Amino acid sequence: IVRELKKIKNVKVYDDLTVKTAVLAVIQNKKQDNGCCLLRSEMDALPIDEKTNIKFKSKIKNIMHSCGHDGHMVSLLLTAKILSELHDDLKGTVKFLFQPGEEIGAGCKELILQDKILENKKVDFAIAIHNFPSFKKGMIVIPYDKAYGYRAKFKIRIIGKAGHGSFPDTSIDPIAISNVIYQNLQLIMTRKVDQTVARTLSVCYVNAGDENISNCIPERCNMGGTIRSYDYDVLLKTIKEIKKVTTNMSKLYSAKISVEYSLGDAVINDKELANEFYEFLKTFYKNEVELDYRQHLGADNFSEIAKRVKSLYFFIGSKYNEFLHSDKYRFDTENIKISSSVLSKFILYKLNKF
Repeated sequence: IVRELKKIKNVKVYDDLTVKTAVLAVIQNKKQDNGCCLLRSEMDALPIDEKTNIKFKSKIKNIMHSCGHDGHMVSLLLTAKILSELHDDLKGTVKFLFQPGEEIGAGCKELILQDKILENKKVDFAIAIHNFPSFKKGMIVIPYDKAYGYRAKFKIRIIGKAGHGSFPDTSIDPIAISNVIYQNLQLIMTRKVDQTVARTLSVCYVNAGDENISNCIPERCNMGGTIRSYDYDVLLKTIKEIKKVTTNMSKLYSAKISVEYSLGDAVINDKELANEFYEFLKTFYKNEVELDYRQHLGADNFSEIAKRVKSLYFFIGSKYNEFLHSDKYRFDTENIKISSSVLSKFILYKLNKF
């Protein structure tokens, strides 16, 4: 990223940030320095073994860009190149942030608090973009309110009593207990919280025992996953109900059960900015842009920026159907041209209004 940025004229590059591997680039027209916009792209890949045959397939086993962050980075690089060429028409400052750690909820807050990315020059508005395979190819979808809802990451640790597989009555089986807990977690979502609010709970891992030993009941079992909700109170109630379930299971089966969790904010779009973006793009894209009122349950710690400055997070549809985080996911490279064109046009227009 740094190498490519340094090829672009009028760009100042900062690659010595306290958040390792993060990069910030700045284009500034000092003669007409009105407002300041920040564009954010994620950087991180996922621990997935890629099963595609595309030209830009990962060269590292069990490491894959299965969320399209590689495409997002290229989109920002191309936007920087376009705005650099239009430097004299750019009436302000644009910051290009390449952020690591988004998939694990890291990087963004640290960059704000430690590296002061929203200051010097103060950011007036911020924009992030994400490809979205379930939307029509090339469709620009602008959430009017929340781009993503609230999220929680949870871990449940069960400590029972190890024993022989043929004498299960002498053990306290943590795997059996995890199965009962799993079923009760799903009942929380359908019987304990508001059914008019979009929400979901997914257990994404269960770890116990040794696959090479088939006759030993293990002492421990760990399970965990994610909770999403469009409403913060529903998220908190879900956590409360999980604690209630695990407390009851601990008493019922004489096991030690602990719960850990962390919460994440929603990505909330500034409604005025979203509407302005929509009205502006309609003049160029007509039927290929829409305001979106659906309740999306993804997550992105761009929320740390969105709760501090006016922000906009939008999606672009893909021609490929395989969804994000799949080992067969493919980034639609046509989105690079669309996103860089959209961002460049709107930023020139918006900064000219300050």
